Amino acid sequence: GGVPDPNNTEQNIGVLEGSFVLNSLQEVQAIIDSLTPEIDTVLVDQENQILMVSSGLSLQTLEPLKISTSIDTFYDHGLVSFLGADDKPGSEVYFFAESEFDFGWKLITFQNEAKFADVIEQTLVAFALAIVLLVLIAKLLAWKISHSWSYSMHRLNEMIERGNDFNGEIEEFEENDHLPVEVSNLYQEIKRSRLENMKMNQQLQNTVAERTEKLQKANAKLNIMAREDALTQLENRRVFTEVMQELWLDCQKNLLSMSMLIVDIDHFKKVNDSYGHPAGDDVLVQVARELEKFKAPAIECIARIGGEEFCLLFKDLRHSEVIKLANEIRKHIEQVTFHVGAEKHIHITVSAGLATIDPTKFTPTKLYQLADTALYEAKHAGRNQVKATELK
Repeated sequence: GGVPDPNNTEQNIGVLEGSFVLNSLQEVQAIIDSLTPEIDTVLVDQENQILMVSSGLSLQTLEPLKISTSIDTFYDHGLVSFLGADDKPGSEVYFFAESEFDFGWKLITFQNEAKFADVIEQTLVAFALAIVLLVLIAKLLAWKISHSWSYSMHRLNEMIERGNDFNGEIEEFEENDHLPVEVSNLYQEIKRSRLENMKMNQQLQNTVAERTEKLQKANAKLNIMAREDALTQLENRRVFTEVMQELWLDCQKNLLSMSMLIVDIDHFKKVNDSYGHPAGDDVLVQVARELEKFKAPAIECIARIGGEEFCLLFKDLRHSEVIKLANEIRKHIEQVTFHVGAEKHIHITVSAGLATIDPTKFTPTKLYQLADTALYEAKHAGRNQVKATELK
């Protein structure tokens, strides 16, 4: 996005770029690959670019996901096909479902229609054959045996047609000494088969519930990762922007003051150059933990908004109170011993830019410009100090 010129709001003075490390989503990729083999999953961003994909699909990451609607013999809706390089649909047809996250990404599931249809067809054929076989057996036995047990066969046939579960004892079959052995055996076999089917159905329901729970956990983890800075676990710039807008509306509605404090580590490049980037990352994490020690009800957000830049948002605090807190943070950081290895320790300082506005007169963008300008003044004045401005 463009960085506005503080002297001319109609022009920009630079471009702010960012990146997202897809390697940080490896754990979510493992979760997606561990889901049931019959369901494949694709994660796409706001531009429909593939971020992650199940190993069962021959799709490439960072390529656009191209699909088209399709019609099959058994179903006429909810089916899609993947488009090839020539934009022609492939031979395989999938059931398609998608869910969109608040931040614009989509989690899309595909289930191969051919496999699903084969299972349904085989089940229907097997069930039909079983019913036909039972009817034939019933008719054959009724034709062969005497009238003394034809009533029992007729009753058993009625129970099958009604779809009884056979999950309880039926006195006329369980405790009937005069029941022919053939009828008794048939009844017991049907009861066993029905109970096995009920058990299988329960296991299937449990499996579906387990897979659903895994998907929900994956979604929750994605939401956390989208709102959290991967290195420091502070809130990221996206959350900072959302909170700043919400806080501005709240302060504007309730006639409260709004303040922003930008904290920047002095000479951080020297830390990276002297001790290496891993040591610099350790320092950033330690600074984040020190800033969290100052969290209070009046502080609405502590976020990492840049490389070595952190931002705090306040509401309903006097300008002098925020200045006092900013100096307390600066002095505290100056006194902390930071670890850059097992046996190496350093001391660092920070510069801070502070701004307070009346939200009924000024926008969040103006607040950020004022705080950023104050930070520049603190750096230019020699670092390790706080510069502040207030607009009423």
